[in-house]
Amino acid sequence: MELLTKYKKNSKSKNNNAILSIIAISIILFFLSACGNTDKNVEKVKDESDVIDDFVGPRMNLAQNIKFYYANATLYENSPIRLSDRPKKNEIDFDNNHLYIFTGKRINIAVTGLDGKIDYVSKIADANHIISILIETGEIEIISIPRDTRCDLGYEIVKGYDKNKLTYCRDIAGRERYHKELARIGKLDTIHYYVEFGFSQAMGIIEFLGYKEPANTLQVLRNRKAIGGDDYQRCYNQGQFIRQALLSHFNKFTGALGNVLIRSALLLVETNLTAYSAEDIVNRLEKVEYPQTSESVVVHILPPNKIAYKNYDFTTEETILDLITKIEDYNKNLFKKGKNKPYKVIDVQQRLNDVLLAAAGDTAKNPGRVISRLSPYFTQRAWYQVKDKNERSKIRDEFGVLLSVAYNKKDRKEDAEIVLKIVEADKVMFENIK
Repeated sequence: MELLTKYKKNSKSKNNNAILSIIAISIILFFLSACGNTDKNVEKVKDESDVIDDFVGPRMNLAQNIKFYYANATLYENSPIRLSDRPKKNEIDFDNNHLYIFTGKRINIAVTGLDGKIDYVSKIADANHIISILIETGEIEIISIPRDTRCDLGYEIVKGYDKNKLTYCRDIAGRERYHKELARIGKLDTIHYYVEFGFSQAMGIIEFLGYKEPANTLQVLRNRKAIGGDDYQRCYNQGQFIRQALLSHFNKFTGALGNVLIRSALLLVETNLTAYSAEDIVNRLEKVEYPQTSESVVVHILPPNKIAYKNYDFTTEETILDLITKIEDYNKNLFKKGKNKPYKVIDVQQRLNDVLLAAAGDTAKNPGRVISRLSPYFTQRAWYQVKDKNERSKIRDEFGVLLSVAYNKKDRKEDAEIVLKIVEADKVMFENIK
């Protein structure tokens, strides 16, 4: 699907002055970004302030950006956010053996982590969660679903290999069918909104939440052997991570600064949430004084499994380091027994610089090749895997310049503008705001 098509589909009408939001990706995971290269082979694009219009504003400092927001956005009391009723029934929380009653108007948001390698965008769903917000009470139920949950896709089981699993549904049957399966398993009537992201975007999200070593945190959240409990414990860990983030970081997205961050954060992932709807959800939760207690957010694993889940405090780096040590010891033991081999470590920084160098050579005569070379990495936000922040910014900016120049050469002016807008939002997220 064309980037421009995605952008238009997720944007708000200018007549409503709702800030174009979106996402192009999680980039679907894709969304390209960046800006700024000094290579002589790269043509100079027009001043970015000409194209960074009503999304995050021209190049401005944070105070100017906030002022710009208020000048260009109006939030209405009657928001277009979509609601639904959940059948009134008791739900047993097998995690802690408590009985909860969840009733009332809901907004259901699917949160999906997609599998994929550094240069390959996959639609296999490794992490499957639903954030179900009871908008009138300020309670949030996180429904976490193990990836291998049964999902009848019509495949025959061949030699014990079964593809009828939720993890394959997103890839094989598409997003709409996948969301229907999520709703069915989660005992909900529908999924209203979705947020999808890949490996690199996940690292960006984790870093934004304040973790100094996002790679370690992501490794912990993806592990299903060393920590125990297999996929159920892993799924529970991810649900708890989301829960703790919703309780600890909600205030980041409130007020004027929060509005700026929301618009930038949406560009980090692929979603059908607009800034307008996201801001309204935050405003409604504020009105009911969310979170009233730590019990305002609960995690349910569905289908239920009566196992004794381990609870970890992921808000501390100490917990992450302890679990990383446990994972490393587990892996070393496997290596000694010859049951496992070390993964080949890819130097992402070198890979991206090599790709940029090759693309720069094609800029003058073959802009189409530039786009095909860079898009897979750009849509993944692959630069988030570069640890050195200065080098990361340089790589991101070069991706932006090369892509925007290539799009302009192909007479795809709006795509070029979108690239620059996404880069500017990235800078707001990770450079202007500490």
